[in-house]
Amino acid sequence: MPPLDPQVSAKIGTLQSLDDAIAYRLGRLNVPCQSCGPGGRCPEHASDEHLIANYQDRYAAAFQDAMAGMDPGDIALIMSQDDDTPPTAAAFSIAVLARLREIAADGPVVTDLGDGTVVIEMDGPVIIEHPLEPGSGG
Repeated sequence: MPPLDPQVSAKIGTLQSLDDAIAYRLGRLNVPCQSCGPGGRCPEHASDEHLIANYQDRYAAAFQDAMAGMDPGDIALIMSQDDDTPPTAAAFSIAVLARLREIAADGPVVTDLGDGTVVIEMDGPVIIEHPLEPGSGG
């Protein structure tokens, strides 16, 4: 299957980088520090808190940018699930769903998704994926 559009990949990469930066800084805040007191954080951990807030603001803007142009129905489908899917994973899922629709728009497509050859086709707005049976010839 052809990869995602490079711009979409870059947007997802930005989200993942910010996720990683936030997790790293949160991890640093969870380490006991003798310099932090009841009155506040030490300068190093205060800086971590500031960076976390900055990263979260940048993440919100980057997530909005990543969702711009995505199909509202796809967003509702993925984001309405009552689970703990991280927003970056949801954004990636929405991008893949859009890409699958794009490649199957003109008819069934045979591709290898890593664990076997499958046929991807549209049934109205629904994407159907089923394994290609040996000897079926596509």
